[in-house]
Amino acid sequence: YRQFVDGWKLVASDSKIFRIGLIQALSEGGTYTFVFMWVPTLLGMDPPGGVPTGAVFSSLMMAITIGGVCFQPVEQFFGTRITSKAKAPEISAVFAYIMASMSMAVPA
Repeated sequence: YRQFVDGWKLVASDSKIFRIGLIQALSEGGTYTFVFMWVPTLLGMDPPGGVPTGAVFSSLMMAITIGGVCFQPVEQFFGTRITSKAKAPEISAVFAYIMASMSMAVPA
């Protein structure tokens, strides 16, 4: 119990820890909502029975792989051309969140 209380005091006392925790919680919440809801949503679509979920899952895995491969060159680009190398991970993550938000704003 004491460690729990100490942890909450630390989070409350340092806004950086609170902000990174909030970002992580929102990102994970969105991811888990998507994971739990994508199959029922696809199965309810036309044609009857939905679309082939295996093909959709494979596409999602490919997108994750491509994102993982592309992150390092994007980070290097931001570290050499836009900002310092120390801030490149942060700027790259902001760029990734903006791109993800834009892709979710486009209707299907």
